[in-house]
Amino acid sequence: MSTIKLEGSLDVSSIHRFVNQFIDDERSPRSNEFFVDMCSVKFVTPVGVTSLVNLLTYLGKSGCIIIVQYPDRPTEPVKYLDDCGFFSHFAGKPLRPHAKCRSTTIPLKIVGYAEYDSWLEYSVFPWLSSHLGFDIKREWPSFYAVIGEIFNNINDHAGLDDCIASTIMQYFPKKNEIEIAISDYGIGIPARVRKVLPQLHTDGAAIIKATEDNFSTKSTPRNRGAGLHTIIQNTVEINGGNVTIISGYGAVEFNQIWLKGSPLGSAGGIRYPGTLLRLVLRTDTIQREEFYEEDMSW
Repeated sequence: MSTIKLEGSLDVSSIHRFVNQFIDDERSPRSNEFFVDMCSVKFVTPVGVTSLVNLLTYLGKSGCIIIVQYPDRPTEPVKYLDDCGFFSHFAGKPLRPHAKCRSTTIPLKIVGYAEYDSWLEYSVFPWLSSHLGFDIKREWPSFYAVIGEIFNNINDHAGLDDCIASTIMQYFPKKNEIEIAISDYGIGIPARVRKVLPQLHTDGAAIIKATEDNFSTKSTPRNRGAGLHTIIQNTVEINGGNVTIISGYGAVEFNQIWLKGSPLGSAGGIRYPGTLLRLVLRTDTIQREEFYEEDMSW
């Protein structure tokens, strides 16, 4: 059995480090059994939740046994994991009898490509509308385009017919931000891009290429969207937020300074198993849009 002690923060900066403790460079589990000590985790972000969920899901599908240890008196990070559904997902019940989803959180959700429309319609949009004070679907339709492209790209780049992804959304009212984290465990963006452009040698360059306007791997007939470019344009250029994409050995951030992407630094030869996407939208710079009902009469 391999003992893994998760320490500090589970966030963008630590993703590759803790992934490397579980799997090697070829995505093979380092052990058949893992004892995961979470007693020293100090801070958890939505990205940390989704990446940990997908990693443990990946290990479970590989036949690994996973045992999780947590503090006798749950810390704030463990409470957050409990409230957003982490323990319910893996253990079948919450850690604390009074655990419940926080009003500022869309809890952990494992969403299949075929069901994301209903999830958006009945969970995500009402939640956002209640916090922002206006009808998202009618007055912020570009956000719907962004979310749709996220799932188009996951389905495209995961390379799985039964594509699923884990996602969490968190509203930070004091920071005027909404953070969306979503991850899959497919083959990743760089591998898909290299099927079209094998000359791209680094995963970071492949990720940046995938965000260019009109670029598509066209790997699935269902992906008819504008792709990652739409996500970058609406989130960064229009809203003033930022986007982080981690896939394979690449990690790239897009913000108003780096509209074409800036590598987040070397991952030290550590491969992320799939694709992790983090969007931070600003709630104080939302540009409400005109909504027009289509005239279907003739």
